Amino acid sequence: AQSTRFVRFLAVQFLLCSVSFPLAGFYQGTRNRLNFVIVILREFLLLIICCTGGGIFFGLNGFEAGLTLVGVLVLISCFVLPSIAGKKIAKDVSDFVLLPDDFGPAPEELFEVSIKSSEDVIKASESARDFCKEKGAGSRITLMTALFIEEYASNTFEHGFENGKGHLDLRLIYKEDQQIIRFRDNGKPFDPVEWYKKNNPDDPSSGVGIRIIMGLANDVTYIPAMGLNNMLIVI
Repeated sequence: AQSTRFVRFLAVQFLLCSVSFPLAGFYQGTRNRLNFVIVILREFLLLIICCTGGGIFFGLNGFEAGLTLVGVLVLISCFVLPSIAGKKIAKDVSDFVLLPDDFGPAPEELFEVSIKSSEDVIKASESARDFCKEKGAGSRITLMTALFIEEYASNTFEHGFENGKGHLDLRLIYKEDQQIIRFRDNGKPFDPVEWYKKNNPDDPSSGVGIRIIMGLANDVTYIPAMGLNNMLIVI
């Protein structure tokens, strides 16, 4: 009976602490030190204070209640800590993530378009090329940008989608020191980087588009996430 009670109190604690796990994980990914604060509170400091204090003053029942109290305090801290760090009451997602004001590209550095068919590929490639020209890019950068978009997007619609039907999002970030092209599609899972490692130079006639991108780009990264293919190309 006592074991059952303990497990139930512990389950309530985990339920109340559930918000802290993704929040601390996000801060860990963005290198925000609040990650350490949340983990120390949840896994160490509050446990010692609440459970030990409850046990000393109220016995075993106080220890059990301390588990639930830990969850309550951790939940409160998930709202209080971002509010203190952001110097305002956290109300929406942007208040909790605590990203710096200069995070991400500026609107004038960003070009985005959705490519919904193979017929849209050339148009998107030309629009991206014109965008680079407007930013003052040289002929080499503009040509490489248009070429990479045309090759990758064409291959995606030809081989990645059934019957050539799918959705491909293109994002181009233009900065003075580098250009980043990101493709995101809902086609078949395919890692061009891994394919290139296994097939180079066995058959130079196959995968010409991939070979062009891998040979000319400064960096190429493939990231599968939530059923989507994400391809990052740095020029």
